[in-house]
Amino acid sequence: MKNLVFFAAVLGLAGWFLSAGQWMMVAAMMIIICGHELGHWLPARFFGFNVPTFSIGFGSPAIRIGRLWGTDFQITPWLLGGYVQINPNDDEFVNHPAWKRLVVMLGGVTMNLIMAVVLLVGACAIIGKPVPQPSVAHVLSASAPAARAGLHDGDVILSVDSTSVRAPEDIVAIIGKHADGTSAYILIERDGKKMTVTVQPEQGKIGIQIGAKLSYEPMSLPAAAKQGVIFTGQILKGTVDGIGMQFGLVQAPKGADTHLHGMVGIVQMGGVAAQQGVFSFIWLVAALNIALLVFNILPIGILDGGHVAYIVYEKITGRRVPQNVQAVIAAVSVALVLMLFAYGLYNDFMYPVTGH
Repeated sequence: MKNLVFFAAVLGLAGWFLSAGQWMMVAAMMIIICGHELGHWLPARFFGFNVPTFSIGFGSPAIRIGRLWGTDFQITPWLLGGYVQINPNDDEFVNHPAWKRLVVMLGGVTMNLIMAVVLLVGACAIIGKPVPQPSVAHVLSASAPAARAGLHDGDVILSVDSTSVRAPEDIVAIIGKHADGTSAYILIERDGKKMTVTVQPEQGKIGIQIGAKLSYEPMSLPAAAKQGVIFTGQILKGTVDGIGMQFGLVQAPKGADTHLHGMVGIVQMGGVAAQQGVFSFIWLVAALNIALLVFNILPIGILDGGHVAYIVYEKITGRRVPQNVQAVIAAVSVALVLMLFAYGLYNDFMYPVTGH
Protein backbone atom coordinates (compact mmCIF):
# COMPACT_ATOMS: atom_id res chain seq x y z
CA MET A 1 0.00 0.00 0.00
CA LYS A 2 2.87 2.37 0.83
CA ASN A 3 4.43 1.68 -2.57
CA LEU A 4 1.15 2.47 -4.30
CA VAL A 5 0.78 5.77 -2.42
CA PHE A 6 4.38 6.74 -3.24
CA PHE A 7 3.85 5.79 -6.89
CA ALA A 8 0.69 7.90 -7.09
CA ALA A 9 2.43 10.84 -5.39
CA VAL A 10 5.34 10.83 -7.86
CA LEU A 11 3.04 10.62 -10.89
CA GLY A 12 0.75 13.26 -9.43
CA LEU A 13 3.67 15.64 -8.91
CA ALA A 14 4.87 15.02 -12.46
CA GLY A 15 1.35 15.53 -13.77
CA TRP A 16 1.26 18.98 -12.21
CA PHE A 17 3.90 20.14 -14.71
CA LEU A 18 2.88 18.14 -17.81
CA SER A 19 0.41 19.05 -20.53
CA ALA A 20 -1.94 16.50 -22.08
CA GLY A 21 0.39 16.11 -25.06
CA GLN A 22 3.37 15.57 -22.78
CA TRP A 23 1.45 12.92 -20.84
CA MET A 24 0.73 11.24 -24.15
CA MET A 25 4.48 11.24 -24.82
CA VAL A 26 5.22 9.67 -21.42
CA ALA A 27 2.67 6.94 -22.16
CA ALA A 28 4.13 6.42 -25.64
CA MET A 29 7.65 6.14 -24.21
CA MET A 30 6.48 3.45 -21.82
CA ILE A 31 4.91 1.54 -24.70
CA ILE A 32 8.15 1.86 -26.69
CA ILE A 33 10.19 0.56 -23.75
CA CYS A 34 7.69 -2.24 -23.04
CA GLY A 35 7.82 -3.24 -26.70
CA HIS A 36 11.61 -3.35 -26.62
CA GLU A 37 11.71 -5.47 -23.48
CA LEU A 38 8.93 -7.69 -24.81
CA GLY A 39 11.20 -8.35 -27.76
CA HIS A 40 13.77 -9.78 -25.34
CA TRP A 41 11.28 -11.57 -23.09
CA LEU A 42 9.27 -13.50 -25.67
CA PRO A 43 12.19 -15.38 -27.32
CA ALA A 44 13.93 -15.79 -23.96
CA ARG A 45 10.95 -17.59 -22.45
CA PHE A 46 10.26 -19.48 -25.69
CA PHE A 47 13.83 -20.86 -25.61
CA GLY A 48 13.57 -21.66 -21.90
CA PHE A 49 15.78 -18.90 -20.49
CA ASN A 50 15.19 -17.94 -16.87
CA VAL A 51 13.62 -14.45 -16.74
CA PRO A 52 12.56 -13.74 -13.14
CA THR A 53 11.53 -10.08 -13.59
CA PHE A 54 10.02 -7.82 -16.25
CA SER A 55 10.12 -4.23 -15.00
CA ILE A 56 8.56 -1.07 -16.38
CA GLY A 57 10.79 1.61 -14.89
CA PHE A 58 13.89 1.32 -12.74
CA GLY A 59 14.62 1.35 -9.02
CA SER A 60 12.17 1.06 -6.17
CA PRO A 61 9.60 0.97 -4.75
CA ALA A 62 8.18 -1.53 -7.21
CA ILE A 63 4.53 -2.48 -7.53
CA ARG A 64 3.96 -6.09 -8.58
CA ILE A 65 1.48 -6.33 -11.46
CA GLY A 66 1.32 -10.10 -11.72
CA ARG A 67 3.12 -13.24 -12.84
CA LEU A 68 3.09 -14.77 -16.32
CA TRP A 69 5.09 -17.61 -17.88
CA GLY A 70 7.46 -17.76 -14.91
CA THR A 71 8.13 -14.00 -14.81
CA ASP A 72 7.08 -11.41 -12.24
CA PHE A 73 5.86 -8.16 -13.87
CA GLN A 74 6.32 -4.91 -11.97
CA ILE A 75 6.22 -1.13 -12.40
CA THR A 76 8.14 1.61 -10.59
CA PRO A 77 7.52 5.38 -10.48
CA TRP A 78 10.91 6.08 -12.12
CA LEU A 79 9.75 5.72 -15.71
CA LEU A 80 13.14 6.28 -17.32
CA GLY A 81 13.34 2.89 -18.98
CA GLY A 82 12.77 -0.74 -18.19
CA TYR A 83 14.42 -4.13 -18.19
CA VAL A 84 13.97 -7.86 -18.26
CA GLN A 85 16.18 -9.61 -15.75
CA ILE A 86 18.50 -11.61 -17.98
CA ASN A 87 22.15 -11.81 -16.98
CA PRO A 88 24.24 -12.54 -20.09
CA ASN A 89 27.11 -13.67 -17.84
CA ASP A 90 25.16 -16.31 -15.91
CA ASP A 91 25.99 -19.93 -16.68
CA GLU A 92 22.25 -20.51 -17.22
CA PHE A 93 22.43 -18.02 -20.12
CA VAL A 94 25.79 -18.85 -21.69
CA ASN A 95 25.06 -22.58 -21.73
CA HIS A 96 22.42 -21.98 -24.39
CA PRO A 97 23.50 -22.09 -28.05
CA ALA A 98 24.96 -18.84 -29.37
CA TRP A 99 22.22 -18.40 -32.00
CA LYS A 100 19.51 -18.48 -29.34
CA ARG A 101 21.38 -15.90 -27.28
CA LEU A 102 21.72 -13.69 -30.38
CA VAL A 103 17.98 -13.93 -31.04
CA VAL A 104 17.26 -12.87 -27.45
CA MET A 105 19.74 -9.99 -27.54
CA LEU A 106 18.50 -8.73 -30.93
CA GLY A 107 14.84 -9.20 -30.04
CA GLY A 108 14.50 -5.77 -28.45
CA VAL A 109 15.75 -3.72 -31.40
CA THR A 110 13.82 -5.98 -33.80
CA MET A 111 10.63 -5.18 -31.91
CA ASN A 112 11.40 -1.44 -32.10
CA LEU A 113 11.81 -1.73 -35.87
CA ILE A 114 8.52 -3.62 -36.18
CA MET A 115 6.71 -1.06 -34.02
CA ALA A 116 8.04 1.84 -36.13
CA VAL A 117 6.95 0.20 -39.39
CA VAL A 118 3.51 -0.74 -38.04
CA LEU A 119 2.92 2.79 -36.71
CA LEU A 120 3.87 4.46 -40.00
CA VAL A 121 1.99 1.97 -42.17
CA GLY A 122 -1.09 2.40 -39.98
CA ALA A 123 -0.82 6.20 -40.08
CA CYS A 124 -0.52 6.22 -43.87
CA ALA A 125 -3.43 3.80 -44.26
CA ILE A 126 -5.78 5.57 -41.84
CA ILE A 127 -4.74 9.24 -42.09
CA GLY A 128 -3.00 9.29 -45.45
CA LYS A 129 0.36 10.29 -46.83
CA PRO A 130 1.39 13.77 -45.66
CA VAL A 131 1.88 16.19 -48.54
CA PRO A 132 3.41 19.57 -47.62
CA GLN A 133 1.85 22.56 -49.37
CA PRO A 134 3.56 25.98 -49.37
CA SER A 135 1.70 28.53 -47.29
CA VAL A 136 1.99 32.04 -45.92
CA ALA A 137 3.57 31.47 -42.52
CA HIS A 138 3.66 35.20 -41.77
CA VAL A 139 3.04 38.48 -43.60
CA LEU A 140 6.08 40.48 -42.55
CA SER A 141 4.45 43.91 -42.26
CA ALA A 142 1.17 45.73 -42.90
CA SER A 143 2.87 47.75 -45.65
CA ALA A 144 4.26 44.72 -47.51
CA PRO A 145 2.93 44.03 -51.03
CA ALA A 146 1.38 40.79 -49.74
CA ALA A 147 -0.59 42.67 -47.07
CA ARG A 148 -1.79 45.29 -49.52
CA ALA A 149 -2.97 42.52 -51.84
CA GLY A 150 -4.93 40.84 -49.03
CA LEU A 151 -2.78 37.79 -48.30
CA HIS A 152 -3.24 36.44 -44.76
CA ASP A 153 -1.17 34.25 -42.47
CA GLY A 154 -2.11 30.62 -43.11
CA ASP A 155 -3.13 31.03 -46.75
CA VAL A 156 -2.13 27.94 -48.74
CA ILE A 157 -0.35 28.86 -51.99
CA LEU A 158 -1.43 26.57 -54.85
CA SER A 159 0.12 28.31 -57.85
CA VAL A 160 1.84 31.50 -58.98
CA ASP A 161 1.17 32.80 -62.49
CA SER A 162 -0.74 29.57 -63.21
CA THR A 163 2.36 27.49 -62.36
CA SER A 164 1.81 24.93 -59.59
CA VAL A 165 4.19 25.27 -56.67
CA ARG A 166 5.39 22.48 -54.36
CA ALA A 167 8.24 24.12 -52.47
CA PRO A 168 9.17 27.59 -51.17
CA GLU A 169 11.91 27.73 -53.81
CA ASP A 170 9.26 27.53 -56.54
CA ILE A 171 7.49 30.60 -55.17
CA VAL A 172 10.68 32.59 -54.71
CA ALA A 173 11.83 31.81 -58.27
CA ILE A 174 8.54 32.84 -59.92
CA ILE A 175 8.04 35.97 -57.81
CA GLY A 176 11.67 36.92 -58.52
CA LYS A 177 10.81 37.22 -62.21
CA HIS A 178 8.62 40.21 -61.33
CA ALA A 179 11.54 42.38 -60.24
CA ASP A 180 10.41 44.87 -62.91
CA GLY A 181 7.27 45.55 -60.87
CA THR A 182 4.81 43.61 -63.00
CA SER A 183 1.97 41.90 -61.15
CA ALA A 184 2.03 38.30 -60.00
CA TYR A 185 -1.14 36.22 -59.78
CA ILE A 186 -1.26 33.89 -56.79
CA LEU A 187 -3.90 31.18 -56.44
CA ILE A 188 -4.52 30.50 -52.76
CA GLU A 189 -6.80 28.38 -50.62
CA ARG A 190 -8.31 29.92 -47.50
CA ASP A 191 -10.84 28.19 -45.26
CA GLY A 192 -11.50 25.62 -47.97
CA LYS A 193 -12.15 28.23 -50.68
CA LYS A 194 -9.88 29.04 -53.61
CA MET A 195 -9.24 32.60 -54.81
CA THR A 196 -6.71 34.48 -56.90
CA VAL A 197 -4.81 37.38 -55.39
CA THR A 198 -2.98 39.95 -57.51
CA VAL A 199 0.28 41.10 -55.93
CA GLN A 200 2.73 43.71 -57.20
CA PRO A 201 6.19 42.65 -55.96
CA GLU A 202 8.81 45.17 -54.92
CA GLN A 203 12.29 44.24 -56.13
CA GLY A 204 11.08 40.70 -56.70
CA LYS A 205 9.70 40.24 -53.19
CA ILE A 206 6.22 40.40 -51.66
CA GLY A 207 7.07 40.41 -47.94
CA ILE A 208 6.04 37.01 -46.65
CA GLN A 209 7.66 34.23 -44.68
CA ILE A 210 6.90 30.99 -46.51
CA GLY A 211 5.92 27.94 -44.48
CA ALA A 212 4.16 24.67 -45.21
CA LYS A 213 0.81 23.14 -44.35
CA LEU A 214 0.23 19.42 -44.51
CA SER A 215 -2.59 17.80 -46.40
CA TYR A 216 -3.08 14.05 -46.40
CA GLU A 217 -3.37 11.96 -49.54
CA PRO A 218 -5.54 8.82 -49.09
CA MET A 219 -3.68 5.57 -49.69
CA SER A 220 -4.59 1.93 -50.23
CA LEU A 221 -3.23 -0.58 -47.74
CA PRO A 222 -0.53 -1.91 -50.13
CA ALA A 223 0.57 1.64 -50.96
CA ALA A 224 0.55 2.55 -47.25
CA ALA A 225 2.66 -0.53 -46.47
CA LYS A 226 5.25 0.52 -49.05
CA GLN A 227 5.21 4.14 -47.90
CA GLY A 228 5.53 3.13 -44.23
CA VAL A 229 8.67 1.14 -45.03
CA ILE A 230 10.07 4.09 -47.03
CA PHE A 231 9.36 6.48 -44.15
CA THR A 232 11.05 4.07 -41.71
CA GLY A 233 14.13 4.02 -43.91
CA GLN A 234 14.15 7.82 -44.04
CA ILE A 235 13.93 8.05 -40.25
CA LEU A 236 16.71 5.49 -39.86
CA LYS A 237 18.96 7.46 -42.21
CA GLY A 238 18.09 10.69 -40.41
CA THR A 239 18.94 9.13 -37.04
CA VAL A 240 22.32 7.92 -38.27
CA ASP A 241 22.96 11.33 -39.84
CA GLY A 242 22.04 12.93 -36.52
CA ILE A 243 24.77 10.94 -34.80
CA GLY A 244 27.17 12.08 -37.51
CA MET A 245 26.18 15.70 -36.83
CA GLN A 246 27.15 15.31 -33.18
CA PHE A 247 30.71 14.51 -34.28
CA GLY A 248 30.86 16.97 -37.16
CA LEU A 249 30.87 14.16 -39.75
CA VAL A 250 27.58 15.27 -41.34
CA GLN A 251 26.64 18.86 -42.10
CA ALA A 252 23.55 19.94 -40.20
CA PRO A 253 20.67 21.62 -42.07
CA LYS A 254 20.53 25.36 -41.57
CA GLY A 255 18.48 26.28 -38.51
CA ALA A 256 18.04 22.67 -37.35
CA ASP A 257 18.15 21.81 -33.65
CA THR A 258 21.09 19.40 -33.51
CA HIS A 259 21.37 19.30 -29.73
CA LEU A 260 21.26 15.87 -28.12
CA HIS A 261 18.16 15.84 -25.91
CA GLY A 262 17.27 13.68 -22.93
CA MET A 263 13.99 12.52 -21.42
CA VAL A 264 12.78 16.03 -20.57
CA GLY A 265 13.38 17.21 -24.13
CA ILE A 266 11.65 14.15 -25.56
CA VAL A 267 8.56 14.82 -23.44
CA GLN A 268 8.64 18.45 -24.64
CA MET A 269 8.84 17.22 -28.25
CA GLY A 270 5.81 15.04 -27.61
CA GLY A 271 3.82 18.04 -26.42
CA VAL A 272 4.75 20.01 -29.54
CA ALA A 273 4.04 17.07 -31.87
CA ALA A 274 0.63 16.48 -30.26
CA GLN A 275 -0.31 20.09 -31.01
CA GLN A 276 0.74 19.64 -34.65
CA GLY A 277 -1.59 16.69 -35.20
CA VAL A 278 -1.98 12.94 -34.92
CA PHE A 279 0.35 12.10 -37.80
CA SER A 280 3.14 14.27 -36.35
CA PHE A 281 2.80 12.55 -32.98
CA ILE A 282 2.86 9.08 -34.56
CA TRP A 283 5.91 10.07 -36.62
CA LEU A 284 7.73 11.14 -33.45
CA VAL A 285 6.86 7.88 -31.67
CA ALA A 286 8.13 5.90 -34.68
CA ALA A 287 11.31 8.02 -34.71
CA LEU A 288 11.89 7.29 -31.01
CA ASN A 289 11.59 3.57 -31.73
CA ILE A 290 14.30 3.93 -34.38
CA ALA A 291 16.44 6.06 -32.07
CA LEU A 292 16.21 3.39 -29.35
CA LEU A 293 17.11 0.76 -31.95
CA VAL A 294 20.21 2.65 -33.12
CA PHE A 295 21.32 3.48 -29.59
CA ASN A 296 20.92 -0.08 -28.30
CA ILE A 297 22.69 -1.69 -31.24
CA LEU A 298 25.85 0.33 -30.62
CA PRO A 299 28.71 -1.98 -29.53
CA ILE A 300 28.80 -0.56 -26.00
CA GLY A 301 29.33 -3.16 -23.28
CA ILE A 302 26.11 -2.78 -21.29
CA LEU A 303 23.84 -2.34 -24.34
CA ASP A 304 22.35 -5.02 -26.56
CA GLY A 305 24.99 -4.34 -29.20
CA GLY A 306 27.75 -4.93 -26.68
CA HIS A 307 26.40 -8.35 -25.72
CA VAL A 308 25.96 -9.22 -29.39
CA ALA A 309 29.63 -8.32 -29.91
CA TYR A 310 30.61 -10.66 -27.05
CA ILE A 311 28.65 -13.54 -28.60
CA VAL A 312 30.17 -12.92 -32.04
CA TYR A 313 33.66 -12.81 -30.50
CA GLU A 314 32.93 -16.10 -28.75
CA LYS A 315 31.86 -17.77 -32.00
CA ILE A 316 34.91 -16.47 -33.91
CA THR A 317 37.56 -17.27 -31.29
CA GLY A 318 35.95 -20.20 -29.53
CA ARG A 319 36.30 -18.57 -26.12
CA ARG A 320 34.36 -16.06 -24.06
CA VAL A 321 35.52 -12.55 -23.27
CA PRO A 322 37.11 -12.82 -19.79
CA GLN A 323 34.91 -11.70 -16.91
CA ASN A 324 37.44 -9.12 -15.71
CA VAL A 325 37.60 -7.59 -19.19
CA GLN A 326 33.80 -7.46 -19.37
CA ALA A 327 33.71 -5.80 -15.96
CA VAL A 328 36.08 -3.04 -17.12
CA ILE A 329 34.12 -2.56 -20.34
CA ALA A 330 30.86 -2.44 -18.36
CA ALA A 331 32.23 0.20 -15.98
CA VAL A 332 33.41 2.37 -18.87
CA SER A 333 30.10 1.84 -20.66
CA VAL A 334 28.06 2.88 -17.62
CA ALA A 335 30.16 6.03 -17.26
CA LEU A 336 29.72 6.83 -20.97
CA VAL A 337 25.96 6.29 -20.92
CA LEU A 338 25.56 8.39 -17.76
CA MET A 339 27.58 11.17 -19.39
CA LEU A 340 25.30 11.04 -22.44
CA PHE A 341 22.21 11.21 -20.24
CA ALA A 342 23.68 14.13 -18.28
CA TYR A 343 24.60 15.94 -21.50
CA GLY A 344 21.10 15.38 -22.86
CA LEU A 345 19.54 16.69 -19.64
CA TYR A 346 21.80 19.75 -19.78
CA ASN A 347 20.60 20.48 -23.33
CA ASP A 348 16.99 19.93 -22.25
CA PHE A 349 17.21 22.90 -19.91
CA MET A 350 19.63 25.06 -21.88
CA TYR A 351 17.88 24.55 -25.23
CA PRO A 352 14.25 23.67 -24.41
CA VAL A 353 12.00 22.35 -27.16
CA THR A 354 9.32 24.95 -27.81
CA GLY A 355 8.15 24.19 -31.33
CA HIS A 356 8.98 27.69 -32.59
